[in-house]
Amino acid sequence: MIKKITPFTITAAAAVLFVASHFVAAVLLYKERLFLDSTYYFFHVLNEESFRIEHQRIILALSQCLLLAGVKMHLSTTALLKVYSVTPVIYTAILIFITIVYFKSEAGAWLIILCNTCGVYFLYFSPMYEVCYAVTTLGFLWVLTERRFYQTPVQAFIYLVLLMVALLGYPLIAFGCIFIPAYHYLTGGKKLPFQLVAMYAFAFAVWLAMKFFFISDYEKSKISIAPAEYPGIIKALFSPQFFVSAVKYLTLHYKENMLAAAVFVAIATRGKRYGFIALQLISIAAFVWIVNFGYRADGLIHSNNFERMYLLLVPLCFAPLLLIAYPGMATWSKTLLVACLFGVGCYKSLGLWQHSSYYTQRLQMLSDFKDNYAKDGCTKLAADLASFAPELDEWSTGMEMLIYSSERGKGCIVSDKPMVEKLNQLHAGDNNYFIIRLDEVMKRSELNPRYFNLDTSAYCFVSKK
Repeated sequence: MIKKITPFTITAAAAVLFVASHFVAAVLLYKERLFLDSTYYFFHVLNEESFRIEHQRIILALSQCLLLAGVKMHLSTTALLKVYSVTPVIYTAILIFITIVYFKSEAGAWLIILCNTCGVYFLYFSPMYEVCYAVTTLGFLWVLTERRFYQTPVQAFIYLVLLMVALLGYPLIAFGCIFIPAYHYLTGGKKLPFQLVAMYAFAFAVWLAMKFFFISDYEKSKISIAPAEYPGIIKALFSPQFFVSAVKYLTLHYKENMLAAAVFVAIATRGKRYGFIALQLISIAAFVWIVNFGYRADGLIHSNNFERMYLLLVPLCFAPLLLIAYPGMATWSKTLLVACLFGVGCYKSLGLWQHSSYYTQRLQMLSDFKDNYAKDGCTKLAADLASFAPELDEWSTGMEMLIYSSERGKGCIVSDKPMVEKLNQLHAGDNNYFIIRLDEVMKRSELNPRYFNLDTSAYCFVSKK
């Protein structure tokens, strides 16, 4: 029996366990996993009964396709929330299945699993984020490249589509895409097939054209740095203090990624494969530098926002170890590595489950907040959210309340008090208008009555009880 246990069988069992456990968790935590941007897109897909694609990020369609199908079938809000929650698990499961069954690659399967566990903490509770799908797709692209799945016209078409989807998923993914052909160049005897070069040249040309001619105001604001700031930012990024802070940050929050990179460097050093060592170190250092350049050397904070950017570290650190070093390992070394990865996957998944208690508590606070005032006949609440618990002071709180309350038949929404005061001045107290998020105003007639029911009562100005 022991002889039958191989790295491949361990991986196959781990893949089944990962998919099954994460699917069940997604169903059980379907309300907890509606947070921030997930709330925004869920609301608009239901309300408009169409895809909501912004900033040319076509990968958003992957997170919305099953949801939109459910909307067209007139499923209940509860059913749609569950469908929305399990969609990323289904997408990941499909890629894992193809990787194991078609490509017979346990290393590739682990890369995809790790893209959904390592580096994911806050992101797990807003699973529609483009970067989650983009990084998973990037990991799969890396598998396709190493298996040379780009040689026939059909393969090239599939590869190019996935490459474009990844590139148009999140701006930083372009950085990760650069290193796929770079590593492939070294593994292929320092040469690249023409069809691969042509696909990357075409994909990047289209991506650059779209970002140059059609860039959204949102993305412009993300990269708007005055040239006068460049010297100060560069000086800060090359200071010893920043280097020490970056090492501490990565060691504390991305220890599994850094350990994987260190193991790969050790293996490459032993084999005197110095080009691979240089690529590994350059990819990590340049990536951290780019992230922090955009945030003026302030990008070493563990938060939902920065976690989105640092998620790319997973394929950058694990892909070389799994797809380049792993095939040449002895069987016992492969078994040991796979066993370690199994432990990492279980440990990180357990951490996600434990972290869900914060969002469960937040849901209860949201329900209590609504019930405290809805019993007085207030369905539209104006409150100074900053004076309440920090868990309620989120820009998606009002939309979440509307979704969850409409799920039970009677809509209720909360908005920040200063914005409601401006709304009343702008529309002369017309109660048909309400604030859906931040300063975004909607009219009651714009709501889809199939899913949302909000009356025309006036806003109630409430304070902390």
